[in-house]
Parts: sequence; structure tokens; C-alpha cells
Amino acid sequence: PDQSTLAWLVAGQQVGTGTTLSTGFAKGDTVVCRVTPYDGTSTGTPVEASVVVLNPRPTAATVQINPSNPLATDSLQVVRTADATDAELVALGRQIYDAQCASCHGETLKGQPNWRQRLPSGRLPAPPHDETGHTWHHPDTMLFEMTKYGVQKFGPPGYQTDMAPYVDILSDRQIWAALAFIKSTWPPRIRSRQKKIDRRFREN
Repeated sequence: PDQSTLAWLVAGQQVGTGTTLSTGFAKGDTVVCRVTPYDGTSTGTPVEASVVVLNPRPTAATVQINPSNPLATDSLQVVRTADATDAELVALGRQIYDAQCASCHGETLKGQPNWRQRLPSGRLPAPPHDETGHTWHHPDTMLFEMTKYGVQKFGPPGYQTDMAPYVDILSDRQIWAALAFIKSTWPPRIRSRQKKIDRRFREN
């Protein structure tokens, strides 16, 4: 029977064994898989193949478990969230917001003037993201999908907006971070109300 062994190496150091490797490497690393044949009697000449890691491993910004107080009979759901209490995430979100969002939604999240009145193009100006706007009326998942895939996904047929989808511009973590920053600027009562909206959405 085949008893060949596998070894995974990065920079000449073994970082794993077995048929898959999920840790021990980073973006830009060259990962080598070395297979040493063995049939139970004699060892063959090792063969190698390598690959360069072009992307970082996917990460979730922040997650929560639903329901929060589960029973033995409950099914658990892990969901990503825009956690406004995560200082590292909020700091990243501030950078993303300044670079990608502030030009339209304002440095202080006030949006464009008369944001409820349509422009000559028929489109609406960029709304505020502070407590005076309607961003906090929506659950986290909807805000994430609006940002990533475009507002058109949630609008009526033919709806047009000046905001382009960010699917090819920002990573998922960057989008969650920007949302976390926006939420961190809301007063406690607004954050509490949005949290309830978010919870109801996840439970339905």
C-alpha cells in the first residue's frame, strides 16, 4: 500500500504535513510541497512542486454567534459584524472612509447638501452617514452588501445612483471596517437602535 509522506515548506522550513496546508504562510511566500514515495518496503526519490501565494488568507472582521444564549437544540449561526467597539477595526475604517467615502459623504459624515432632493440627473445626492441620515435604519449585512455590490441591488428596477459598487475596490475586511467606523460616530442611543434592527434582521 502507498505510505508516501507529504511535507510543506516555506523558506526551507517545514510548516506542515498531510494533504492540505492552512497555516504557516503569508502573502508573497513560496510554498513547496514535497512528496516522498514509500510503498512500505523502499523509499523513492522525493518530488516537489511549488506555488507563490498571491493573496492573503481571508479573514472576518468581527463575528458573533446567534443566538447569543443558545440551547442544546438550537442551530448556531456565525455572522460577520461591523463592530464599532473594535478599536483596531475602527482605526482601519477611518482610513478607508477618508480615502474612499469622505469626498461624497463628507469628512464629518454630513453628506451632500439637500440630499433628499433629486439632482438634475434624477439621482439623489450622497446622504449623510451620521445620526441625521438613514444609514442606521439598516442592518449590518444590508449595509455591507449595498457597499460591496451597489445600492441598485436593493432599489426598484432601473434605480440609478452615483455610488459605484466597491466589489473590485475594497476587500470585505475594509468594507466592514468602514462601516464599523461610521457606527462608532453615532450617539449611544442610535447605536442601540441600530443594534436592535440588526438583531431582528438576523433572527428572521
